[in-house]
Amino acid sequence: MGRPENPVTWVTAELTQLAELLRNFRSRSGLTYDAMAQRTGLSAATLKRAAAGRKVPALATVKAFTVACMEAEHDKNAIPLHEQARALAVEAAWQHARAAERGRLRGMRPLVHPTLATRRGEISSACVYFYEEAGAPPLRKLQAAAGGAHLLPVSTAARIVRRETMPASRQQFEAFMVGCAVPGHRRRAWLQAWDNVTDPDRVREDARKRDQTARLDAIERRLIQTKVRNSGMVVDLTDHGWPGFRVNVSDAIAAATVGASSVPADQATGLRQVREASKRAVAA
Repeated sequence: MGRPENPVTWVTAELTQLAELLRNFRSRSGLTYDAMAQRTGLSAATLKRAAAGRKVPALATVKAFTVACMEAEHDKNAIPLHEQARALAVEAAWQHARAAERGRLRGMRPLVHPTLATRRGEISSACVYFYEEAGAPPLRKLQAAAGGAHLLPVSTAARIVRRETMPASRQQFEAFMVGCAVPGHRRRAWLQAWDNVTDPDRVREDARKRDQTARLDAIERRLIQTKVRNSGMVVDLTDHGWPGFRVNVSDAIAAATVGASSVPADQATGLRQVREASKRAVAA
């Protein structure tokens, strides 16, 4: 085994974790760096630097490192699934270390939940986030992982990661996420977000609902500001988008000012009746 290795150099927590995972793989395999070099075709110095924790190594080096260790540990037997899972964990650790080294994720806004995405800009932001989260791989490698140039041209990928455009189609958006190694359940959620954002009928429906909500809020503000106290007052909502709909406010509808710290109970009850009845009318 040779002499013991120096302690891992601490640069970032993510890089330290990657180095420790690689060292654990080598320790289990029993390989020296020279023996590993013979298996991988890489130099012993390159492999040793990969596990030093000073700088993020190339992904190809990390993959060669882990495969050599697994093959040595299991000799010519099939590599168990749990060992393959450990190898994937090392690759994920590389992505985290690379993202931390670039430091761009820390400066980005938190990614909106896909169910709340309503604008094309949020799809574009998600693409950039996925790319940085994947460790910002070279664009040609991104293209290859995405399925080829027919799905994701390099020129288009470059414009997407610079936020100059969003994917041209649902298929291209999915290919981009595949290239960034976005997990399947996460891809499905964002594809649904794509459908919601790009479907014209859905966009129009959302605009209609926002408009009706704004009208309802305007009615409430006017009722509060008029400071009326008129039991049995009838509010006709015909002019506000609900033809023939009338609300009978049985209690007084009044309040001191918008945002007042306290509103009399009977006035608050009246306002709730208007809002709830109006919402039922919209739903109908």
